[in-house]
Amino acid sequence: MGKSRRKFMKKEKAKVKIKESKTVLPKGQNLTDTNFKVKKIVIKDQVKPHDPGDLLTSRKLNVKDLLTRLGHHNINMRKEALEGINELLSNYQSEVITSYLAILLPSLSKLILDPTGNIRKESTKLMANIFSKTKYEQLEPFFSSVSSYLICGLTHIDCAIREDSLYFLDNLLNYVPQVCAKAASKLLPVCLDLVSHSNSVNRTLSLNLDSSSTSLKWRIKVLSRVRLLLSTLIQSTDIGENKESDKKDVPLRKRRNMYFLTSKNVLYSNLQLDCFDKVDDEVLMDFSLKNFSDAIIPLLIDMFIEVVPQREDSMVLNQDVCTLISEEEANILKNVVDIIKFLWEIIDKEENSNEKLNALSKNHGQNIISKLIKGRFPYELRSKRKRKEETNDLSCRLQNLTLCKIVILFGNASDWINITPYLKNLFRNADSLNKNECDLFVSCISHICNYSNNEESKYFLNSVFKTVMNSKSSLSGSFFLFLTDVALNNKFDIYHSESSFISWLKSLPKLLTKSKISALVLEKIRLISLRNYEPFSESLDTHIESILDNIPRIQVEGMDKEKGQFVIAAFLYQVKDWDEELVESINKAIENEYWGSSVTSFIKDIVNVKVDKLRRKF
Repeated sequence: MGKSRRKFMKKEKAKVKIKESKTVLPKGQNLTDTNFKVKKIVIKDQVKPHDPGDLLTSRKLNVKDLLTRLGHHNINMRKEALEGINELLSNYQSEVITSYLAILLPSLSKLILDPTGNIRKESTKLMANIFSKTKYEQLEPFFSSVSSYLICGLTHIDCAIREDSLYFLDNLLNYVPQVCAKAASKLLPVCLDLVSHSNSVNRTLSLNLDSSSTSLKWRIKVLSRVRLLLSTLIQSTDIGENKESDKKDVPLRKRRNMYFLTSKNVLYSNLQLDCFDKVDDEVLMDFSLKNFSDAIIPLLIDMFIEVVPQREDSMVLNQDVCTLISEEEANILKNVVDIIKFLWEIIDKEENSNEKLNALSKNHGQNIISKLIKGRFPYELRSKRKRKEETNDLSCRLQNLTLCKIVILFGNASDWINITPYLKNLFRNADSLNKNECDLFVSCISHICNYSNNEESKYFLNSVFKTVMNSKSSLSGSFFLFLTDVALNNKFDIYHSESSFISWLKSLPKLLTKSKISALVLEKIRLISLRNYEPFSESLDTHIESILDNIPRIQVEGMDKEKGQFVIAAFLYQVKDWDEELVESINKAIENEYWGSSVTSFIKDIVNVKVDKLRRKF
């Protein structure tokens, strides 16, 4: 132990010592310096003056300040910025939309990708507020950036962002459906990817495992947006065709183009920009509605089969009557059948539509009928005690009628046997149908009567005549227009001898004695009068005096009053039974100018012409 100590000390002595210098300060400098310098801290945003014309919030922030804070890392700062923009929009609506819309839309649309859920929801509400107060013409130039952020949100890896993006899409569908129709070629494939995966052969349904909602609820959310998007597309296509028909500089081959495939159907002006044409040409090359239909229809069928498998005895009250489904299953059935029907209607407006529709029915018709109709149709909502107290409508009529329309469109006449019993039974509940159900019901009956001449068609036509004659529901008015087409079309000559048809013809002149009549109904009756149906002529001879007496009082909805009176007065020329009593009563009314000067003069001319003809005849 002692030796080690000595060795250590010896080594320490052998080390080279570095001599430290000692600094001695001169006298007077050996003091502590207590002087210090001060520099001002300037926060620019707080001292920046605003222009006198700036729009300011209650916290003295203008639009640019608020947009800067939207990118702040702090959640509260971003939320306060949204509240400030909402405040400015409430206080200075026209100024904000006119001057700052170009910078507001991209900045707010970007927040759909914000990682914080509250910020996404608040920005979606604010965008809805802006959309509700902005015209389509103002939004259209900036929609490219808005749709880009929307598609980014719909394809985001975070399922919460994808779901909130659907609500953002709802705002566009509710307030500016035209821009959604324009972007349908981009949005529809994205929505398809939300519920399925693509492989080398076909598409398969995907599971929504990373979300708090079930796969069924997620699919219903996506399909409901696809349904609304297609519905908007149909409406926009109809508007586009109506406006295109008035333009002489549009080639005939382009008048039936899809609304979203060319900007010329969207921008109704003479100014056409080449940049839009280039973009739309690229979209046309990349997207085909026929291919989209081929991809989504099998998926729609699989979705419904997955939630409503082949029925068992325990699932139905009576297998020969209906298939019972839950409210959630009824919801997905509504989306499935509406999407299929809308796709057919849109493709029907395209060029070469017959070829595409024939291919569509050949590829998917029997699959739809075998999996949705045979052994299942019709469907009915599974009753519960609570629901019985709330509503009595458990029949799923709208879904069933849409399925009937799909069978008629996609199937053959031999397949209609699956739906005709349901349609026959529906005549018993005709008074309870709403407008949408009436339109579908009339469409189904008219298709069957148009494309088949058999006992079923005669049954339906007789039922239609009875409904029009005896019912006062909205269905009666819808069927009336169908019957006028039957009367005016030589294709239905075989039905013109039916007793029900004759009775209906006799009832038409009596409509001219009512207090109100629509311009469309009046025009249809006028056209029928020109066909010289004997039952109609006999009834007209009987009611002509009442008709003439009613001219000053009748109201023709949708037509100028005097013009309507002239149209009704013209029925006098169709009268065949001219007796002295009729002529005498009309002449008395002419002397008193009962119908006014112009209409009375018109009726006087008709009487003179008819009396001259009678004199020459005898």
